[in-house]
Amino acid sequence: MKLKNFKQYNDDLNSVKVKNLNGSVTNKRLYNPCGSWIKHWEKLANKTNSGCGVQGCSTKTKIEGGHVIESGSDDDKHYIVPLCDKHNGGPDGEEFTVKSDDLMSAIECKA
Repeated sequence: MKLKNFKQYNDDLNSVKVKNLNGSVTNKRLYNPCGSWIKHWEKLANKTNSGCGVQGCSTKTKIEGGHVIESGSDDDKHYIVPLCDKHNGGPDGEEFTVKSDDLMSAIECKA
C-alpha cells in the first residue's frame, strides 16, 4: 500500500465535500449587506480570495461567492466559498471538495 505524502494527507484532513446551490441568491433569509457574496466571504474569512476554492481547480479570475451546503449533513446551513464562474454555475447539487476553513456562513454578516 502506497502512503500519501504529508501535504496530501493534511489537505485531505482539512477538506470537506459540498454541494452547489443554484438560485439561493434570491432566498430572502440570506440578506447580504456586504454588496456581493465574495465580499461577504472576504469579510468573514478576513482574507482576500486567491482563486476558486474547489480542490484541483486553478482558476484565479471571475471568482464569485458561491452558495453551498455540506454534503451528507442533516442541517440546511448555507455557506459561501470562493468559486470560479464554471463551478458556481454548475448544476444544482453538483458535489466538489473545498478546504473546510473556506466555508463561511451565508447568514452571519451584520455589516
